[in-house]
Amino acid sequence: MAAERVIDGNPSLYRIPVQYSAYFTVQEPEIPQDEPPALVIALHGYGQSSRVFIKNFTALRKQNFLVVAPQAINQFYWRQGKVGFTWLTKFMRDQTLDDTLDYFQQVLHALENQFSFDPTRIFLVGFSNGAAMAFRLGTSGLLRPAGIIACCGDLPSDVAQRLPGLEKFSVLLTHGKDDKTVQIEKSRQAEATLEANGLDFDTYYYDGGHEMTTDAIDRMIEWLTEKSSAV
Repeated sequence: MAAERVIDGNPSLYRIPVQYSAYFTVQEPEIPQDEPPALVIALHGYGQSSRVFIKNFTALRKQNFLVVAPQAINQFYWRQGKVGFTWLTKFMRDQTLDDTLDYFQQVLHALENQFSFDPTRIFLVGFSNGAAMAFRLGTSGLLRPAGIIACCGDLPSDVAQRLPGLEKFSVLLTHGKDDKTVQIEKSRQAEATLEANGLDFDTYYYDGGHEMTTDAIDRMIEWLTEKSSAV
């Protein structure tokens, strides 16, 4: 396969597709139900891993939810030598987004082949830069989300441009009032964008910083349960 030149010059920068291993963590319902479970795709934040992030949704084990946490494909050494993962950086953002969506498509195919879930009840949850990625996945056309939860993140401008032509879905915006990493104003701006495009949304702004507090997680679980029952 020919390499694609992405930055002209001498030297020039080229891009080639490569095969690599990617990972996702799965939490299944403890008690099987007669009907297929709802699917929750949980996207971690900067520096986090899927195995740690999915623990925030342990309470869903006792309900009819299949929770899947894809792990970002970009890895690096994080705090105290631990390995962290992140979705996008400013380097070749569009190309990396394409690669990430290809990865999500493969995850969805794997889930369809190996697990049972209700395709009409797919929910996306994202924290920090995982929130922006949840919005991007939810508007990519790879799936039809029943709802999206964005915690301590923003609604990217490229997503806002696609909203007018998409089928509507519900949104829960959650944000720590004292977030210094991604200020709560980002969620306020998302409110205005969602309202302008006629989307149904709820908000939960809580005491805390750039974190998913126990209260915030409880509200997410409650919202997922409500919306899943309403579909």
